[in-house]
Amino acid sequence: MENYVILDAMCPGSFGTTLLVSDRKTGLELTLKKTECLDEGRANEALQEALPLLGISHPNIVRCKEMFISWDKEISSVILIMVMDCPYTDSLSTIISHQRDEKKRFGKKVIETFLGQMTDALAYLHTQNIIHRFLVRF
Repeated sequence: MENYVILDAMCPGSFGTTLLVSDRKTGLELTLKKTECLDEGRANEALQEALPLLGISHPNIVRCKEMFISWDKEISSVILIMVMDCPYTDSLSTIISHQRDEKKRFGKKVIETFLGQMTDALAYLHTQNIIHRFLVRF
């Protein structure tokens, strides 16, 4: 963690905290995801889910640059930390929120582009034998 400067806290996720950070060496803005693992079973599960992300290389999927494990003595817990490229400014969620705030509709071509990119990314994940956890819920 000492290699990064925390710039902002983002919305908390299902399993942890997401931070906008700056790499002290390069100045690049990155996303740092911290997943709290209260027991060994959860730590192993989180690591098994996260390890395949290191091998993913697709233009429509955020790249995981590195991951490491840390100990948080304040809460006596293992923390899995993933450092990823930063989609902070141009994520689909941000674009949709902006359109809603402006009370604007997306054009057909924009929707087709988004759906095409998502379908292409999911097809790639499936070739890697990875199923996105949000798809499993439905």
